[in-house]
Amino acid sequence: MSQDKTADVSEAEIAVHWQEEDYVKPTEKFVAQANLTDQADRAPVGGG
Repeated sequence: MSQDKTADVSEAEIAVHWQEEDYVKPTEKFVAQANLTDQADRAPVGGG
């Protein structure tokens, strides 16, 4: 006897909550370590 429970919420009400989430800009140090800089990392897997 399972019942589906749904909330009666409009898209506008949901959008209000989405706006509460702020974008956090990553530090330059984080961006530098996150990006590949060594060309050896781009070699095919398995050696060929």
